Order: sequence, then structure tokens, then C-alpha cells
Amino acid sequence: MSPASQEKRKNNQKNERNNLKRKVMQDAVSLDDHQSDEMSSIASTIETNHQEELQKLYDEAEKHGVGHLMKEIWKEDVESHCEREQFHIDQKKNRSGSKANNWSIITIRMALAVYSRSPAAYDALKSFGILNLPCRSTLQSYTGAFLHGPGAHSDCIEQQVAQFVLHCQQRVLNGKQESKKDGVLIFDEVKVISRLMWNSRSQTLIGLSMRHDEMLSLADIFQTLSSSSVEQTSYIMQFLWRDLTSDFDIIGPYFTSSNTMDSKFSLACILETVKLFQLHGLSTSLLVCDGASSNLSLIKATHGHSGVYPILNG
Repeated sequence: MSPASQEKRKNNQKNERNNLKRKVMQDAVSLDDHQSDEMSSIASTIETNHQEELQKLYDEAEKHGVGHLMKEIWKEDVESHCEREQFHIDQKKNRSGSKANNWSIITIRMALAVYSRSPAAYDALKSFGILNLPCRSTLQSYTGAFLHGPGAHSDCIEQQVAQFVLHCQQRVLNGKQESKKDGVLIFDEVKVISRLMWNSRSQTLIGLSMRHDEMLSLADIFQTLSSSSVEQTSYIMQFLWRDLTSDFDIIGPYFTSSNTMDSKFSLACILETVKLFQLHGLSTSLLVCDGASSNLSLIKATHGHSGVYPILNG
């Protein structure tokens, strides 16, 4: 057979799979709690006691080019039933609101999907009392995020500054040159990934169990609350101060934004951060950043340049 006919058959099979998938979505039926529990029990029985019969169905479907699709649908149904069942169990057993409540990883991942985008919006959702949700400290124990909030606040660096002072004293006792307490300020902008969260303690990524359409169902939480603190964070600018005369780093403040950061926003963050370190006796002589367009615009604006940079010979 010619390559063209093979390609045509592949396209026909692909179209057939897509049509079947759309038909499945159209024929989907919503179940109440009792029906959902019954389906979960049936699925569990099939998974446990009828694997051979299930495999025969897969093999038969594969003859028609839809075996892979059937496996995906079955897997999605089984997992979704298990997740919903576990979520309902959490809702029933944690009605007391006690700090001793135990939460399954399903509920934790769903809660983190909202909390990671806006802690204030999560607090608002929890305060409505519609759902029983974990407290902040429970979520922070999973993310390792017992940290300060966004903005240039003294509490975010004062403990590190105290450690730096001890570090400087130890250097002098070891016969090394005293630190001038002058450093370089390094900053970078990162985009928040809505389906992942970084655990700063275990150095691992946590998956968040909320699909895009599920997040859209919570849009009213972000829209009806007018405070800017509940806006979904899309970008984060993180600062780090590095001493020029020793090997000591201080993790500085971070700033959040719901939109792409422009040069004016970056400049305001930099000035606030430099001021914060200056109040603690630490000066800043250099800035280090990547070549993002907003950063280049910032450097040009603060150094009296416009357009392209001049190229000097020698």
C-alpha cells in the first residue's frame, strides 16, 4: 500500500476515536452520591476479580482501533470515582473543624490548587462554610512554605541578617578580612505553574488535583472579592542579596503579580528591596538580572539610555 493510503487510514482511525470520545461525553450521565458509591463498588469488583474479562474487552476493542481509548476512559472513570469517594469521606469525617482532623491527599491536592494561586481567596472560600477544608498550616506542611508573605517586610530577612552578623564575627575570629556588608542584589521573575507546587523542604514537586475547567468553576471566588490580595498570582519576582566579600547569601523578599511584570513594577520592587536591606545596614552596589525585555527597559530608563545600547570599541 502506498504511504498516502496508510496516512489516510491513520487519519480515519483518529477521526473515529475522536467521534467516539465526543459521543461518550455527550452520553455522560451525572450520578448522585448513592449511585456514585454503587459505581465505585462495581468498578472495584471488576478491577479485583474480573481482570481477564476486562482484558478481553480491551483486545476486542483494539481490533477496531479503539482499545487504547477504552483503557483511558476506564482508567479515568476508576480514578475519578476513587477521588470523589475519598473527598466525600473527608467532608463527612472532618465536620468538626478540629485541628486534629486528618485529610486525604486528594483533598490536600484540591485545596493546594486554590491556595497556591491565592491564599486570601482560599481563606475566603474556607470561610463560606460550604466545604470542609484544611487550615493553612496543614497546607504549608505539605509545601514547606512556613515563610513570610509577599512584599518588603523586615520579618522576612531579620533572622537571616542576625545570622549574617554572626558569620561576619566568625570571619574576624578566624583571621579573615571583615565583611564590608556590601553586596549584589539578584532578582528573577518566574511564572506560576497552576498544576504544580514546589516543596522547598523536600526539594520535590507536588501535583495539584484541579483541572482547568474545575478552576474556572471557582472564578467567582476571585471576581466577587474586590481586594487585590485575592487576585490569582501568575508571576513572582524573587530577590537574593549576596555579600561581595564573603560567601553569604540572604534570601530577600518576593513580590507577586496577576499580570506580566513591566519595568515600572520591577523598579518599585527593586527600590523597596534595596531600602529594606539598607535599613538593616546592608548596602547594594550591583544588580544582576536576566535579559528579559522588562529588565532591559528598566536598566535603560534608570541609566539614561533609550533605544539600542551603544557599542564601544575597545
